[in-house]
Amino acid sequence: MTEHPHDPHDLHDLLTRAVPDDAPTFAPQALVAAARRRRARGRAAGAGLAAAVLAVGAVVAITAPGGDDGTPVARDAAPDPYAVPACPATLPELGTEAAVGTYDGLVGVRLCPDPAAPEADGLVELTDLPNRVTALDAFDPARCAAIDVMVTRQSLLFAYDDGTSVVLPASPCTRASIAGRQVDGGELVAAYLAALADQRDDLSAARPYAGAFDCAAVPAPTPARPGHEKITSGAVCRGYGESPAEPLSEEQVRQVAAAWERPGPLVLAKCTPAEPLSLLLGTDHGDVVQVQDGCLALTWNGRTEAESASLPVSMSDLGLTP
Repeated sequence: MTEHPHDPHDLHDLLTRAVPDDAPTFAPQALVAAARRRRARGRAAGAGLAAAVLAVGAVVAITAPGGDDGTPVARDAAPDPYAVPACPATLPELGTEAAVGTYDGLVGVRLCPDPAAPEADGLVELTDLPNRVTALDAFDPARCAAIDVMVTRQSLLFAYDDGTSVVLPASPCTRASIAGRQVDGGELVAAYLAALADQRDDLSAARPYAGAFDCAAVPAPTPARPGHEKITSGAVCRGYGESPAEPLSEEQVRQVAAAWERPGPLVLAKCTPAEPLSLLLGTDHGDVVQVQDGCLALTWNGRTEAESASLPVSMSDLGLTP
């Protein structure tokens, strides 16, 4: 490569023409400050973008999944079946007349048994309730006159969105007036329990029974049935309710819980136990259910014989009989 030496004066002239005398000058401190400002603006923009992404993510988390057109759809929180208002301390006296005038604004229904029992979940999926009531037969006083029924103060509590409620007597052979229909109170409760059973299959809400067991008490009507709810606690009752409940061990609860999940057809066997035995069992939905000694298995008595079942474990398997 050929080198071309330059005269110093020529080099100065070239530089002068390339950089005019009036060109702006920058002190080193100014250059550093400018660089810092650019970095700060970059960080602020990045933080703003991250915040925007988080905000969008939060919206998506709350509203996703989207509709058919991709637009996010807000999710409604599932109603809490345990938030249905509690039953009153005193239920209506026998012969009290009441009526549920409308389904409009209804937000929950709860069974109020007599005698009182620990409260489990209430009915909050109410869309099909009118159809279930419509399917019931009209109240027939003549039918009740032909049978012997012990009337109780059992009631259904209907709660509305304005904070009001109606306590409707709903014992068997009691006239229950709901939305213009006159039906049997016992049949209305059966329809309620069937609706509650379906709701339990739909909702994941659960609250295990955590109370004491009383052998002298009659378990309240419940939608619980083998193969659906889970058994979480239990006690054995000896005799006819005169003895205190004896808590089951963890292993005994485990055995009964496993049998509860595998019900079979009702099998009746004859045996002569030394003393009557039954079990009170707590479920994961807050129920207390009772099973009887069926000799070769435990017997669960449903609302009808067709709904009853045998559970593949015996009192002997549980170590409760010789």
